[in-house]
Amino acid sequence: MPIAKSKKKGSNQLQFDTEWTKDRIEENKLVNDVRRRIGMWRKGGYVGVTPTTARLLSYWTDFSREKELFFCQIEALETAIYITEVAHKYGDAWIENIPASIAGVTRKV
Repeated sequence: MPIAKSKKKGSNQLQFDTEWTKDRIEENKLVNDVRRRIGMWRKGGYVGVTPTTARLLSYWTDFSREKELFFCQIEALETAIYITEVAHKYGDAWIENIPASIAGVTRKV
């Protein structure tokens, strides 16, 4: 599993300075491809979700709500929704098979 390179600059970010991590620091193209597709879907207005999911997304991303969610929480929700409700509608069925293929598990449908 690739280890992402730190995006923070400066001395506040701790990094492991060992040989076993240096050879594993690389871009995770699979994760970046999924994020790119979800970003395009987000910019398009969350097309392809059920009415209930659309209302939930609207609520979760409403910045005027009392307890605003962190970006990473919204990104996790979007990812789960995209994989379960949207990916197969837009020819991204390969995304649905990522967890099973990485874990070596056969999905039961």
